[in-house]
Amino acid sequence: MSSKDKNSAKVLIVEDNPGDILLIQEVLGESEGHFNLSITKDGAEAMDYLTNKRQEYPLNLPDAVILDLNLPKKNGREILANIRSDEKLKELPVIIFTSSDAEEDIMICQYLNVIKYYKKPIDFDEYVNTIKAIEKSIENIIESKNNSIIH
Repeated sequence: MSSKDKNSAKVLIVEDNPGDILLIQEVLGESEGHFNLSITKDGAEAMDYLTNKRQEYPLNLPDAVILDLNLPKKNGREILANIRSDEKLKELPVIIFTSSDAEEDIMICQYLNVIKYYKKPIDFDEYVNTIKAIEKSIENIIESKNNSIIH
Protein backbone atom coordinates (compact mmCIF):
# COMPACT_ATOMS: atom_id res chain seq x y z
CA MET A 1 0.00 0.00 0.00
CA SER A 2 1.39 3.40 -0.90
CA SER A 3 1.60 6.25 1.60
CA LYS A 4 -1.03 8.07 -0.40
CA ASP A 5 -3.50 5.23 0.26
CA LYS A 6 -2.64 5.21 3.96
CA ASN A 7 -2.98 8.98 4.19
CA SER A 8 -6.50 8.69 2.90
CA ALA A 9 -7.43 5.89 5.32
CA LYS A 10 -9.74 7.29 7.99
CA VAL A 11 -9.86 5.22 11.17
CA LEU A 12 -12.13 5.72 14.16
CA ILE A 13 -10.68 4.43 17.45
CA VAL A 14 -13.34 3.79 20.10
CA GLU A 15 -11.39 3.31 23.32
CA ASP A 16 -11.70 4.68 26.85
CA ASN A 17 -8.25 3.76 28.16
CA PRO A 18 -5.76 6.63 27.60
CA GLY A 19 -2.79 4.21 27.63
CA ASP A 20 -4.35 2.05 24.93
CA ILE A 21 -5.17 5.13 22.85
CA LEU A 22 -1.60 6.36 23.10
CA LEU A 23 -0.10 3.00 22.12
CA ILE A 24 -2.45 2.59 19.15
CA GLN A 25 -1.62 6.11 17.97
CA GLU A 26 2.12 5.51 18.41
CA VAL A 27 2.20 2.23 16.50
CA LEU A 28 -0.07 3.38 13.68
CA GLY A 29 1.85 6.66 13.51
CA GLU A 30 5.18 4.84 13.04
CA SER A 31 4.00 3.27 9.80
CA GLU A 32 5.10 4.55 6.40
CA GLY A 33 2.57 7.33 5.89
CA HIS A 34 -0.06 8.03 8.48
CA PHE A 35 -3.66 7.10 9.02
CA ASN A 36 -6.15 9.84 9.70
CA LEU A 37 -7.16 8.86 13.24
CA SER A 38 -10.26 10.05 15.11
CA ILE A 39 -10.83 9.06 18.73
CA THR A 40 -13.98 8.70 20.79
CA LYS A 41 -13.77 7.65 24.43
CA ASP A 42 -17.19 6.12 25.08
CA GLY A 43 -19.98 4.42 23.21
CA ALA A 44 -22.38 7.37 23.13
CA GLU A 45 -19.66 9.65 21.73
CA ALA A 46 -18.80 7.03 19.08
CA MET A 47 -22.41 6.78 17.89
CA ASP A 48 -22.75 10.59 17.84
CA TYR A 49 -19.59 10.77 15.74
CA LEU A 50 -20.78 8.12 13.26
CA THR A 51 -24.28 9.59 13.04
CA ASN A 52 -22.93 13.08 12.37
CA LYS A 53 -20.47 11.82 9.73
CA ARG A 54 -23.25 9.83 8.08
CA GLN A 55 -25.50 12.90 7.94
CA GLU A 56 -22.80 15.35 6.82
CA TYR A 57 -21.69 13.37 3.82
CA PRO A 58 -21.38 9.58 3.65
CA LEU A 59 -17.84 9.76 2.28
CA ASN A 60 -16.80 11.33 5.61
CA LEU A 61 -17.38 7.99 7.33
CA PRO A 62 -14.26 6.21 8.52
CA ASP A 63 -12.79 3.45 6.39
CA ALA A 64 -12.55 1.27 9.51
CA VAL A 65 -13.40 1.30 13.21
CA ILE A 66 -11.20 -0.12 15.96
CA LEU A 67 -13.69 -0.89 18.72
CA ASP A 68 -13.22 -1.86 22.36
CA LEU A 69 -16.14 -3.81 23.83
CA ASN A 70 -15.85 -2.57 27.42
CA LEU A 71 -16.82 1.09 27.22
CA PRO A 72 -18.76 3.53 29.39
CA LYS A 73 -22.24 4.83 28.45
CA LYS A 74 -22.78 2.33 25.63
CA ASN A 75 -20.72 -0.84 25.31
CA GLY A 76 -19.07 -2.09 22.15
CA ARG A 77 -21.65 -4.80 21.56
CA GLU A 78 -24.39 -2.14 21.52
CA ILE A 79 -22.36 0.06 19.18
CA LEU A 80 -21.76 -2.86 16.83
CA ALA A 81 -25.47 -3.76 16.84
CA ASN A 82 -26.36 -0.08 16.13
CA ILE A 83 -23.88 0.04 13.25
CA ARG A 84 -25.20 -3.16 11.69
CA SER A 85 -28.84 -2.04 11.98
CA ASP A 86 -28.21 1.36 10.35
CA GLU A 87 -28.67 1.28 6.57
CA LYS A 88 -25.83 3.76 5.93
CA LEU A 89 -23.39 2.29 8.47
CA LYS A 90 -24.05 -1.45 8.17
CA GLU A 91 -21.14 -2.12 5.78
CA LEU A 92 -18.63 -0.22 7.94
CA PRO A 93 -15.62 -2.49 8.65
CA VAL A 94 -15.21 -3.01 12.40
CA ILE A 95 -12.16 -4.51 14.09
CA ILE A 96 -12.55 -5.51 17.74
CA PHE A 97 -9.62 -4.81 20.09
CA THR A 98 -10.66 -5.72 23.61
CA SER A 99 -9.59 -7.36 26.85
CA SER A 100 -12.57 -9.73 26.64
CA ASP A 101 -12.06 -13.29 25.49
CA ALA A 102 -15.57 -14.33 26.57
CA GLU A 103 -17.03 -16.86 24.14
CA GLU A 104 -20.32 -14.94 24.09
CA ASP A 105 -18.55 -11.73 23.00
CA ILE A 106 -16.65 -13.55 20.26
CA MET A 107 -19.85 -15.22 18.98
CA ILE A 108 -21.83 -11.95 18.99
CA CYS A 109 -19.05 -10.20 17.10
CA GLN A 110 -18.82 -13.00 14.54
CA TYR A 111 -22.60 -12.88 14.08
CA LEU A 112 -22.38 -9.10 13.55
CA ASN A 113 -19.66 -9.53 10.91
CA VAL A 114 -16.58 -7.98 12.47
CA ILE A 115 -13.50 -8.08 10.26
CA LYS A 116 -11.21 -9.37 13.04
CA TYR A 117 -11.41 -9.94 16.79
CA TYR A 118 -8.18 -9.22 18.70
CA LYS A 119 -7.73 -9.75 22.41
CA LYS A 120 -5.47 -7.16 24.04
CA PRO A 121 -2.30 -8.92 25.19
CA ILE A 122 -0.72 -8.10 28.54
CA ASP A 123 2.86 -8.37 27.23
CA PHE A 124 4.05 -5.10 25.68
CA ASP A 125 5.78 -6.65 22.64
CA GLU A 126 2.74 -8.82 21.91
CA TYR A 127 0.54 -5.74 22.29
CA VAL A 128 2.58 -3.82 19.72
CA ASN A 129 2.53 -6.81 17.36
CA THR A 130 -1.25 -7.05 17.72
CA ILE A 131 -1.64 -3.37 16.77
CA LYS A 132 0.61 -4.04 13.75
CA ALA A 133 -1.73 -6.90 12.81
CA ILE A 134 -4.66 -4.48 13.13
CA GLU A 135 -2.79 -2.09 10.85
CA LYS A 136 -2.42 -4.88 8.28
CA SER A 137 -6.16 -5.61 8.54
CA ILE A 138 -6.91 -1.94 7.85
CA GLU A 139 -4.54 -1.95 4.88
CA ASN A 140 -6.38 -5.01 3.52
CA ILE A 141 -9.73 -3.22 3.96
CA ILE A 142 -8.48 -0.19 2.05
CA GLU A 143 -6.90 -2.31 -0.67
CA SER A 144 -10.11 -4.30 -1.08
CA LYS A 145 -12.16 -1.09 -1.19
CA ASN A 146 -9.84 0.42 -3.81
CA ASN A 147 -9.97 -2.76 -5.91
CA SER A 148 -13.76 -2.81 -5.83
CA ILE A 149 -13.88 0.81 -7.01
CA ILE A 150 -11.47 0.12 -9.87
CA HIS A 151 -13.26 -3.00 -11.15
